[in-house]
Amino acid sequence: MFKTEAGANRELLAFEGAALGSFNFLRSYGLKPVTKNSTFVRYQSKQVFVNVYHGRTPEDKNSRSGARKRTPHGPRRTSLASLKSTGPCAMS
Repeated sequence: MFKTEAGANRELLAFEGAALGSFNFLRSYGLKPVTKNSTFVRYQSKQVFVNVYHGRTPEDKNSRSGARKRTPHGPRRTSLASLKSTGPCAMS
């Protein structure tokens, strides 16, 4: 897993609150925020996860999502759009 600890003064970005507000719709799919800090928010259910993170520059915001179950080749990643298309029942 990658480093999620924030550097100095990163709380000034107000990223945590913005990410929680913007991705609050994930709750309707059964995902809950389980890790939160000034540069990283992780939502997850029993089957899937969504990581939202802020990189080193103001423009560097990204997300990663996928199934929590690992495959022989590592974690199975997918797009947020693909997760949404599976519907709430498949995600919880």
